[in-house]
Amino acid sequence: MLDGYLIKTLSKSPLHTFVCQWLVQALRRCVPAGFVVRQEQPLTTDSSEPEPDLSVVRGSADDYREQHPRTAELVIEVAVNTEEIDLGKAALYAEAAVTEYGLVEPRTRRITVCRSPGDRSYAQSTVYEGAQTVTCAALPTFEVRLPFLFA
Repeated sequence: MLDGYLIKTLSKSPLHTFVCQWLVQALRRCVPAGFVVRQEQPLTTDSSEPEPDLSVVRGSADDYREQHPRTAELVIEVAVNTEEIDLGKAALYAEAAVTEYGLVEPRTRRITVCRSPGDRSYAQSTVYEGAQTVTCAALPTFEVRLPFLFA
């Protein structure tokens, strides 16, 4: 259930799994101490408990033994067949003050990055495609070169 709506979950395609694994490996190589990379783990908001494909939260794994994080520095959703649903999650992530939200769309070979969260929206949204490189504002050591991700 997301934001009061029952959402049917779809099985993950091999493409979805590959992109998530590629991103989690890249994140783990560059995320500094004091942050945790989480894969498909809950994030508790005021109205829902989404399970983003990837998130980077402050602290250590031990900090979340008793409760899920309420925000994140970075959330990434990979949308192979769920573009509309994942784009709609931006409101939840903005509400939770997630610093940066990335929507990765492997079929169209683009990434939409949302920054500057407000009440239930982001003030800034940028689409990256082609040979561009996305540098994470929340974690500047993390960058994605689209030609490598979508090779």
